[in-house]
Amino acid sequence: MLLVVEHVKEVFSQLNLSTPGCFLQGLYVADAAGTVLSQQELEHPVILECLDIADSKGLTAIVYCADRILSASLNEYTDSLKFYKEPDVEAVGHLSNLVGKVAMQKLIFMGPQQEIDALRPVVEERLQGRASTTTAVPCMLELGVVMGNAGQKARAVSADVMSTNDEDGVAQAINKYVLAPRGKSLSYQPANAAMSS
Repeated sequence: MLLVVEHVKEVFSQLNLSTPGCFLQGLYVADAAGTVLSQQELEHPVILECLDIADSKGLTAIVYCADRILSASLNEYTDSLKFYKEPDVEAVGHLSNLVGKVAMQKLIFMGPQQEIDALRPVVEERLQGRASTTTAVPCMLELGVVMGNAGQKARAVSADVMSTNDEDGVAQAINKYVLAPRGKSLSYQPANAAMSS
């Protein structure tokens, strides 16, 4: 978590910002000082089911845990994440051993595109709306949060869709997931606020 806090401070100071920063598609929110304001974890049964699916299909599963990215082992798919300048993937053995011990905000299945395409309906049926899926990058299937300007397929399967970025979707997410749980709200109502209700 320290790495994320330091990156938040660095980015905010360079941009002269004092506003919260949303990371991992809004699953991790920190203020300008690096204090965690909100973090949403995947439910343990969802993680375990996804790991079971990955094992049965011979696919790579990785999890994002604040500033760490974990996988059972390293391979060509985990190595492909270096392109995105994210923290190095750590090989930690079977991820099921960490469920309940490490906060996991996001899970990604990685493998050949044809297998990922076939996997999506299997995951959606098995999870029954307990998490949303999206494919933002080839060879990956993610569980995450969806903005209104996402593709139709992503919006169709998401449990909660914010407005588009141009319609204050980020402000809606901050209001709903950061401020509201603390009994606070934005001083203005974001555009199309009813969409997130």
